[in-house]
Amino acid sequence: MGSEDEQYPISGRYGFVELKYYKPPHGFEEDATFTDGRALFDALWQEWFDTTLYLTAKKMQLDNIIYEEVFNCLSKEK
Repeated sequence: MGSEDEQYPISGRYGFVELKYYKPPHGFEEDATFTDGRALFDALWQEWFDTTLYLTAKKMQLDNIIYEEVFNCLSKEK
């Protein structure tokens, strides 16, 4: 789950840790610990949504992202 710059290792009985944006040799630039399933779901949903908008804009070859236009290109399911 997540892109190559993101990791979601299990942190034992305490939940999940989100590690984002790996930059060698320093490691990850961001991290977050989730102990609530809903909070983890919401974070993953937002990440999926942002990535989908970005990839749609990239596919449309938009230099300046116009979010409303990109959003309108998404299917009803998304």
